[in-house]
Amino acid sequence: MKKTGFSDDLIRENRLKERGFAEWVFHPGMLFDAGEKWWGDRGNRKKPHEGLDLSLFRDKFGHIYELDSTTKIPVIYNGEVVEIEDDFLGQSVFVRHNISDADQNWLHTIYGHTTPLDNVRIGRILVAGEVFANMADTSGNKTQAPSHLHISVVWIPESIAQEGITWKKISDNCAVMLLDPLKIIDCKYVISNVVSEE
Repeated sequence: MKKTGFSDDLIRENRLKERGFAEWVFHPGMLFDAGEKWWGDRGNRKKPHEGLDLSLFRDKFGHIYELDSTTKIPVIYNGEVVEIEDDFLGQSVFVRHNISDADQNWLHTIYGHTTPLDNVRIGRILVAGEVFANMADTSGNKTQAPSHLHISVVWIPESIAQEGITWKKISDNCAVMLLDPLKIIDCKYVISNVVSEE
């Protein structure tokens, strides 16, 4: 799968270079297929993590900053919004891309824990790099999860795509193939085992 400019778009749209952006910071629990949580009680997840959580970056002086609900989210590839579903922190936006494989599986990206812009509805066509949502405000949420963007990248069979896509259908169907977003997002990052106690 071709790498994208998503990280550069995210950095540009949120003016992170002006804040001295150097690299993204991930705790192990933020990564694809992780078995543990990185927030709250930091216990085990019910299922391995279906994507990647973006929340932290380090500046050139070594300070780590959290993204918040003002963070603008750009879409990774050109595509069509095919579903918007409530999740436990905000809303998930499902985007189908005009990319398929030989078996008629269609590439989708899913952006979890967002607040879509007012003009973003099912059927809306998005251009790669276009901002379509902000991170959801998670203050006061019982999970104690800070604001973060969950990204899943997934091949979905045509048969499922036509019925309508939900998190449940993705989780329950063995024909769906999840991909590691870090293999698609071209970004500089570090993995840290140090979790802040803020």
